[in-house]
Amino acid sequence: MLNKRIVKIILILLVLVSGCAANEELGNNAGEGIDNNEGIIKIQEKVYGYFPMLEGMHYEYRGEGIEYAAFIRDVMYVDPPFIQVHDNNGGTTIAAIYKVEENQIALIRREEEFYSDKNLLSKLDKDVKIEEIVLKTPIKKGSSWESNNKKIEIVETNMELEVSVGTFYDVIKIKSHALNGKSEMINYSYYAKNMGLIKRESVGENFNVISELKAYENLKFK
Repeated sequence: MLNKRIVKIILILLVLVSGCAANEELGNNAGEGIDNNEGIIKIQEKVYGYFPMLEGMHYEYRGEGIEYAAFIRDVMYVDPPFIQVHDNNGGTTIAAIYKVEENQIALIRREEEFYSDKNLLSKLDKDVKIEEIVLKTPIKKGSSWESNNKKIEIVETNMELEVSVGTFYDVIKIKSHALNGKSEMINYSYYAKNMGLIKRESVGENFNVISELKAYENLKFK
């Protein structure tokens, strides 16, 4: 009989493999809702499928365009609906806390120069202030919102995208830019279902910085 540790490893592998496979039908990241006006059942995508809460996940991104485009992302702690993520680009480490719900993913806290493994989730209030909404429903092309003085828009869905580590399916592309007109830079983020962020790109006049996923593993089960 398989012990609990082996079962957990199998579940993690299944989640990661599914991120690189074509999704011909909606899986665990979809829910059903009833449209009272039409009296029919509709499928509503859940955004947390694009931001997996798997403690111990370790992502490595190659970079081009500037010195610190490459970075390492570690999922340090998970206490639903919160997740603590550390990004290390070789110059600094940034700790970020996200609130991950069915209908939206929100950045609620961000600390630069964070060189500690301290768990910041233990003292969080459930009714925290949102700094920026990263992703929200409905997940469809043209859906947009304003947050943290930015306009954020889903510009593509159901994409197939090849990055350094391989090809992903069911990818969404998100565009964001400042509303104050002080910056002409446009940022793009690409999220694959069951994997999370696989690429990001910043584009400006004579300026193009790319970070894309080149490796990943779960350090908790090494």
